[in-house]
Amino acid sequence: MNEKSTNPIEVFWGLEDAKFMWDEYKYRHEHIWKLIFQITTAVIAVSIVPYISGDSIIKTLKWFISVLPFIGAGIIVFGWSRLSKEICAMDELKKRHRAFQNVKYHIDHYTNDKKNKTPEDFMKRKSSFSFHVELYLGSLFVLCVLNIFVIIFVWLPEVSKTVIVSK
Repeated sequence: MNEKSTNPIEVFWGLEDAKFMWDEYKYRHEHIWKLIFQITTAVIAVSIVPYISGDSIIKTLKWFISVLPFIGAGIIVFGWSRLSKEICAMDELKKRHRAFQNVKYHIDHYTNDKKNKTPEDFMKRKSSFSFHVELYLGSLFVLCVLNIFVIIFVWLPEVSKTVIVSK
């Protein structure tokens, strides 16, 4: 950027800045999706281990096998905090790029959205992508917690009747 602007709508001055912002936005967007897939894979992997473990592992670990789904919940919380920072950075880039499109090419992203009374309203608002990512991670967390309860109160008592006490 050539100068610091005090107006959030005046974002940058040239096409080169717009290209930089767009490339940065695309990078952040891809990075966020990559993190979402990595978090999901890690959580699923540690959540299913108790169900797919052999009898010898269950006999050895006993009730400690229920720790793995707790690790999955921790991964979600950590991932959520990391993703929140990335999403904030991406949202800022998106807002600035759209403001540039509005100023330079008269592409209006603001008036078609009923939640925006002014372009400034758009600049203050979270994106729907942010909301959907948070909804997804929240749902994944709820499922992880439900899995913890199922393992502790349903699966382990049933398995302990046959596997842990049997010779």
